[in-house]
Amino acid sequence: MALTATFFKSFEQVETHYNSIKPIRGTGDMFGPIVPIGDRRRKHERIIKLSRNCYVLSDGWHMGSPDYYRSEKSYLEDRHMEYYAPVVWKRHKDGRVSVRIMNGTGLSHAAFNCRYSFLSRHLPEGMWLRILNGKQYVCNESHTTTTVEGPKYYLAKGKTIPDFWKRTRDKDGHWTKHTPKFTYKKDNAALVFWLNKHVSQSANPDIEFIKWEWDGKSGKPETKRFTKVNKEAKQAYKQHIKDFFDWGMTMVSMLPLGDREYEANANSAIHAYRNQRRYFLRAGESANNKMFKEMLKDEKHELRLPYWILFAAQCYDGWWSDRTFYIQNINSQETLTKVQRQYNNWINTEAGFVTKGEK
Repeated sequence: MALTATFFKSFEQVETHYNSIKPIRGTGDMFGPIVPIGDRRRKHERIIKLSRNCYVLSDGWHMGSPDYYRSEKSYLEDRHMEYYAPVVWKRHKDGRVSVRIMNGTGLSHAAFNCRYSFLSRHLPEGMWLRILNGKQYVCNESHTTTTVEGPKYYLAKGKTIPDFWKRTRDKDGHWTKHTPKFTYKKDNAALVFWLNKHVSQSANPDIEFIKWEWDGKSGKPETKRFTKVNKEAKQAYKQHIKDFFDWGMTMVSMLPLGDREYEANANSAIHAYRNQRRYFLRAGESANNKMFKEMLKDEKHELRLPYWILFAAQCYDGWWSDRTFYIQNINSQETLTKVQRQYNNWINTEAGFVTKGEK
């Protein structure tokens, strides 16, 4: 199935494209006939006419689409499709044209790869989707006729769930009790841009240059990720952490690091030990973290070597076929500091001393 790209530059072009496509015979739903954007085998990627002044480009898998539901399709209305669809073109009473761009709806760390693929192929001409450090941005390159990148706008994940879920799948309020919480209120996650046209200042004055302007109020502020170490909890293990490092460094040079089977056996030993035991956990506590801290405190624990192997196997330069383990050849203070820093970060993660989040 071919992936189609459109990059429409005007409302009229969207309208013309819709009218030029023959609907798929024998199909249709509450939003009218199935009019595929491109490849007819990808009928979930469709263009929907909600009114003569509103067209929607839908990727099919979102909370406003009938493809998302089995028994709840009858609750869907045009406003649901318009809210959750990735791209919405609107022509307003004053003749101006706007485009609304929506990310997926879910937790901030969720990955909506189909949505990203769709947006990368169907954003209006002059805009591009960029993904940096796991975050999505709409990059507006229409501000310049050169190849210089224009401003980028953070495209947040949505947290608004459909209002009819109160009567269907959220009768006990489960969805709205999550952390971070979902909500039934509109959360302003989508970005809205207004279309402006002006004559190009190139050598050919007849060229019409497309320019998009952010409306200045849509979208959410970009979240910042943070890492917080529970120093009080870590302090209780300070000597155990030092002893484990000293013990591991005395024999690391003798380990056959780079032997994939040797490393895999160490990993298997940890999983086997975990599966043989049952831990009583406090709220928010992980069995893996508890098992690791148990190992730190017991100098004769059977997992000390497997855990050390897994750490030491991370301390290398190069690629898999040609790795050099600098932990086995510490010939400078710089290399030792590098290993110690890596060990500290590894301890924080394995023991659960670190909390990661967004604010």
